[in-house]
Order: sequence, then C-alpha cells, then structure tokens
Amino acid sequence: MPERKHFILRGFAYALALASAFAILVVLLHIAVSGYDLLISGHLFSAKRLVENILDGFVLIELFRSFVDYIDYEKLHISLLLETGLVFVLREMASNLYLGHIHFTTMLGYSALILALLLARKLACLEDCA
Repeated sequence: MPERKHFILRGFAYALALASAFAILVVLLHIAVSGYDLLISGHLFSAKRLVENILDGFVLIELFRSFVDYIDYEKLHISLLLETGLVFVLREMASNLYLGHIHFTTMLGYSALILALLLARKLACLEDCA
C-alpha cells in the first residue's frame, strides 16, 4: 500500500510541475503582450499590467521549483515553501505599492508577515535547509 501512495504522490507532483510549467509559459506570453501594448500605446495601465505579470512569473517559478524539488528528493522542504510564500507576499506588496493602493496598516501587516516568514525560514534552516 505505501508503494501506491508514493506512486500517487509522485504522479500528482509531476502533474503540478507540468501545470506550473504551462502557467509560466502563459505568463511569459502575457508579459510579451503587455510589453508590446506598452511600446505601442505608452499607457500607464499597460505598464502596471506588465509589472503584475512579471511578479506573477516570479511566484510561479518559485512554485515550480518546489514541485521539481519534491520530484527530485521525494520530500518537501519547508524552507522552499516558506520562500514561495515570501515571494508571494512581496509580489502583493510590490503590486499594491505600484498601484498606489497601500495604507500604513496594510504596510505594517505586510512587514509583520514578511518578518514572520523570514523567522520561520531561519528556524526551518536550522533543521534542514535546501
């Protein structure tokens, strides 16, 4: 029975890695289209969309790295998952800063979350760091 569970988990990891790779390709296409729109129109909205697409690409790359790491080592490294969470929080923070939708309390919340993720990653690296 453990072999079947291992086979299912590994298949699921391969499917997630494939889906992540496809999503990265879609984001790259969106980046190309947004860059073309920015060059043609010069609108600020196109620049905002381009920045959001690039930041989305960073998050997807981190997720893809986590799935590939699971496939290679057959275990999840908590440090990689925390790094992915950190990249996601930084993406949200940068996106909101760029759009101008940021308030002091929101910035304080992002800062606390980033600090907590960094502390958790440091503690996770004491045990096992990828």
